[in-house]
Amino acid sequence: KKRADDLFKEGNLELKTKKFAEAAKKFSEAASLHKMAKYLLLEACSWSAAKDKKSSYLAYADVLFLAEANEQEKEAAAAGVWAVFDSREGKLAGAKQLGETSSEQFSKGKLYGDAFDDYPVIKYAAAAATAFQEAGDSTRAAQWYRKILTMQSDDAGEDVRLHNLARAELLKLRRPVPVTYGVVRSVDRRYVETDDVSEFYKEEKKPDHNVWEDIARSVAVFAGDVKPEGTSFRGDVAFFNNQAIKRLGPKEKADLDSLLLQSISFEAKEKKWDQNKISDVCSLYVTAKKPSPQCPVLQWPVVEEIKNLKVTYLKNDAERKSYLISSVGGKLSQNTKTFDTTNMSTAFKGLGWAIYVMSPDGEIFANSHRVSSFHHSSFLAAADVAGAGEMKVEQGVLKAISNKSGHYKPGAVQLVQTLQELKKRGVSLVGVEVHVGAVPVGKFHTAPWKGDAVEFLRTYETDKESFRRIWNEIGLPGDPFGA
Repeated sequence: KKRADDLFKEGNLELKTKKFAEAAKKFSEAASLHKMAKYLLLEACSWSAAKDKKSSYLAYADVLFLAEANEQEKEAAAAGVWAVFDSREGKLAGAKQLGETSSEQFSKGKLYGDAFDDYPVIKYAAAAATAFQEAGDSTRAAQWYRKILTMQSDDAGEDVRLHNLARAELLKLRRPVPVTYGVVRSVDRRYVETDDVSEFYKEEKKPDHNVWEDIARSVAVFAGDVKPEGTSFRGDVAFFNNQAIKRLGPKEKADLDSLLLQSISFEAKEKKWDQNKISDVCSLYVTAKKPSPQCPVLQWPVVEEIKNLKVTYLKNDAERKSYLISSVGGKLSQNTKTFDTTNMSTAFKGLGWAIYVMSPDGEIFANSHRVSSFHHSSFLAAADVAGAGEMKVEQGVLKAISNKSGHYKPGAVQLVQTLQELKKRGVSLVGVEVHVGAVPVGKFHTAPWKGDAVEFLRTYETDKESFRRIWNEIGLPGDPFGA
């Protein structure tokens, strides 16, 4: 029994450092020495946190068949069995575990939100709103509090209490009860949904796009093995660098040099190049560099970093603060400095552009786009947006804007809402290029608008017939005023 107690303590220490599988093994060994329901329940919860469904189920089942277990412990085990196999119950059980064992309130809110999607009842919306507020995410909390105000249940008294709570909390968050921009887009589910109950979004664990495959292809282009559209870029360092920047964001020249050298070296080993080919491709690299570097190299940490990219999600107001766009005297700023996208980049437009999103309350966030590392979904951690796209800004002056976002696929109305917010802030729209897009089939297609942002906004707001005509003339599909 003493050894079992020691193992129990060791398991709890492992839990504190989030080593869930190690904790589960400690609790399992404790249970084998001294059959107690608490050891088995902790083992089951730990296996669940470690994403081992089978082991979690077996530990819960052991409690159900344990003669010494009391009714409360057996009820907990029964709920655990349901948590393993039933989607909504699994999310709720997972959220309750997080509430008891972790300060990660965002994950708790995410699981309650997922449970709401499976079974939309007001109490789950309230639980999600509270968790996100405690996590410091006022944007998501406000969205859930507003959802509460649209709902009713069979308990009129509880509805009144929750509606009053929602209004009071929105006031605390300094958010209006009616949302500022109500036509929102949700993130494409393929980027966020996981096969199992999870406190994480899919992109956070495994990005949809493999950036290393793009870099490896660029190495093949540099080596002359691949000719994009029949054009040879053999030995063209500038072409390689441009392709890398489009995917990884702006890089210092030294970083790009290291990336190319390490990528050549990695591919030489991975593809089993013979010595003649290694010498040939390395000579292309060495010729372009002064002084002559060693090639190939035996280590490639930059390559390993790219192969293990995961998408960053900003999960609270504090994390988002540095990306927030303000306006002073009609000029855009970020972190008290004049905002300028000259040294930023996006995968679609390239250098000189940034990606942006606008929250339903008109907050605008912007940053460089880094494929499989920082996306439109990153700013608000996949929450709904009232606008999204790309923008070009020079010394605080807006030069061009689009609604290009593969994650959110915003329509014309989201671009209009963004322009309305910028106009409200005193930002000049005169001469601002507009690149508007839609999704015909598959990829998001954009086209330049006939006229500047002032004309785009005026036509949308006052002359729908002309707006539709121009929309069709520039080759965009569907109805710009549709859903």
